[in-house]
Order: sequence, then C-alpha cells, then structure tokens
Amino acid sequence: MRNSTISIPLSQIVDLLKALPRKKVIEIFNEVIVSYDSSPLTKKEKNLIKESVAEYKAGEMVAWENIN
Repeated sequence: MRNSTISIPLSQIVDLLKALPRKKVIEIFNEVIVSYDSSPLTKKEKNLIKESVAEYKAGEMVAWENIN
C-alpha cells in the first residue's frame, strides 16, 4: 500500500462523526479502533474491567457525543 497524507481538521472529523447515526459510528470505531485478542486477560486487565464496570454502574461515564 502506498503511503499518502491528507490534512483534515479534527473538528471536521468530530462534526462528521456526530452527524452520522450512532450505529454507523460504532461500526467505524469497530473497524478503526477495536483489535481482537484471544489471549487470556492479565490480572491488570481484569482489574481495569472491574473498575470500569463499577464506574459505569455509578454513572461515572461520558457519552462520546459529549466529549469536546
């Protein structure tokens, strides 16, 4: 694959993502960000998941739409 560069202001990318239906944004994030690893979770990863679930249950989360 040939390397190429484009320059797009971050604000335009955010505006584009906010304008898309939520389902499409999740599909994009899954393609771009999510990586799959079938190895067992480390103790650190298990602890991070527990902390994240606790924060979620306590309402301590920010929807991506509200990130500036």
